[in-house]
Amino acid sequence: MTLPDGVPTVTVTTGVPLVLPDGTPFTGYLTFTGPDVVTVAGQHVVLGGAAQVDLDGGSFSVDLVPNDVDGMSPAGWTYRVDAVFTNAPGWTRYISLPTSDDDVHLADILIPDPSVGEYTLLLDPSTLGGAAFADVGTTAGTVAAGDDPRFENGGGAGALLAANNLGDLDDAAAARGHLGLGTAAVAAATSFDTTGAAAAAQSAAISAAATDAAGRVSAHVSAVDPHGDRAAASTDASSKASAAQTAAIGAAATDAAGRITAHVAASDPHGDRAAATSALASHVSAVDPHGDRAAAATDATGKVTTHTGASDPHADRAFTTSAVSTHTGATDPHGDRAAASTALSAHTTATTGVHGIADTSALVTTADSRLTNSRAPSGSASGDLTGTFPGPTVAKVNGVAMTGTPSSGYVPTATSGTAATWQALPTASASTAGITKLDGTVGDITAVGTGFAAGATGQAADAGHQHAVQALLPSDNNLLWWTFPPINAGGANVPSAAAVAGRLTLSRVILRTQITVAKIWLGISANDAGATFTNCYLGVYNVSGTLLAQTADISSTLHTSVVNSYSFTAGATLPAGEYFIALLMGSGSTWTTWNLKSSLGGVTANAGLAAPHFNLASLGSGLSALPSTVTLSSMDTALITGGWGSQWYGLS
Repeated sequence: MTLPDGVPTVTVTTGVPLVLPDGTPFTGYLTFTGPDVVTVAGQHVVLGGAAQVDLDGGSFSVDLVPNDVDGMSPAGWTYRVDAVFTNAPGWTRYISLPTSDDDVHLADILIPDPSVGEYTLLLDPSTLGGAAFADVGTTAGTVAAGDDPRFENGGGAGALLAANNLGDLDDAAAARGHLGLGTAAVAAATSFDTTGAAAAAQSAAISAAATDAAGRVSAHVSAVDPHGDRAAASTDASSKASAAQTAAIGAAATDAAGRITAHVAASDPHGDRAAATSALASHVSAVDPHGDRAAAATDATGKVTTHTGASDPHADRAFTTSAVSTHTGATDPHGDRAAASTALSAHTTATTGVHGIADTSALVTTADSRLTNSRAPSGSASGDLTGTFPGPTVAKVNGVAMTGTPSSGYVPTATSGTAATWQALPTASASTAGITKLDGTVGDITAVGTGFAAGATGQAADAGHQHAVQALLPSDNNLLWWTFPPINAGGANVPSAAAVAGRLTLSRVILRTQITVAKIWLGISANDAGATFTNCYLGVYNVSGTLLAQTADISSTLHTSVVNSYSFTAGATLPAGEYFIALLMGSGSTWTTWNLKSSLGGVTANAGLAAPHFNLASLGSGLSALPSTVTLSSMDTALITGGWGSQWYGLS
């Protein structure tokens, strides 16, 4: 914003650009910082803080408020100039901007090489008086030092010296007047009663006058009628005395009543309330205010001890013992025994009005025979029951009225929100919901069109039914699962032992239902008398690659062209899902013509599939035992040629 006209400014410029020693202009900016808050009275201006100006080719121009504006508070301060350069070190200096300057160059007001610290502007020497510039001396026009003879009396300087004890005053009388002193200040000591004679004479005169006055008063008092007016005065005095007495009594009574009222109302009429309160507090809090606590305690303790140990401290023990004995032995000590006996007898024999019950036959005691069996209810039934107790009938179920007569196979059927009836189960049809009977007869499964129908007309097949198929099933061979019917098994082109040994050959298994397996079956199609087998195993992995079941080493059984079954070391339950049978011909096994029963499926068995779901695959190398886990996603089909891997397996 623009400053008011009453607040002047001073333009500060570089004059010539600020440059480095080689003439390169400084780049960066300068900050001019004044006090945090400065006010200018009469201009309604509050200013303060810092103003920043950028260097352009080493030059700048900025308008700043001077530090001695009329009405400014505080005044006489200085600007701190902070130079921040991008091509040279910065610096901090201080400048003063009086209103007498209109335009100034920074070089003219800046101290180029100050000592360490901040600076405050000193006063302009020209504003000081002449004494600031005068020399010290003893003559006119010089400044006097402490030993200047002009300070002595008569030096013409009008100065007073302490050593002269006011002897260098020009007019002592005038000085006494200014001090308020009278002529007694200069009177001789003889002008005053220094021995006390005047006081003694005065005391004697007073004593004599007192003696004379006492004699006169005594004579006056003893005279019968010293004034000669006694008789008249007596009469007048009596009258006046009576009136005065009456008035005085009235006034005294009024005054006394007022004083009493004031005394009663006063918070501290005697002026000793605070002291009394303090004394009372001290008395109350004192451990032994009367000084007799110890003696009293000793005395009380002795008396209590004596009282406690006395056999008859109250001297009434014999009387009390006799009275208690008499009371205990009395037949009717309270005089009401006969009446109580009569009332109890009447209460025992009463049959009506006992405890508010008109007929005592309605009372049941613990020995009552009616408590030995259940009590049949009586009266009309309500709610879901109808009729009367003890034999009501069910009319409703949870408020729903039941009608009809039940029969075999009938069920309650709701006819509305509040009514139901007994009805036979409806038979289901293509258009009517109802009950359908299960048909488990295999012979009822007949061919219809191109498919199969399970169950007779109107009946559904249960979970144990079978569909007619025109093929062999594993159960036909007493097996739970196989890779394919064994009558379709032939020989396979076996890769070299070097390519197969130490690797897993995997065959995929899809189970539609859960089975529990104990054995695995394998067929050998060609023997090799010169073959060597070592560390050979069969096992089952789940689709996660975890080994679920395995055989012991089967190496010794592989020399005979037969179908062999091998027991798993532990049986396994396999829910419906995906699995892999693994065959390991251990590392070190060798053969030439040895072969297994297979389907010769070859690589076509994996059409449309990818790892880890190949039907036939191989995995690993250098193995001599089945790993507990395998990474099925790493399976490959390098060995699946000429039908290797399509071996026939069976599970039972």
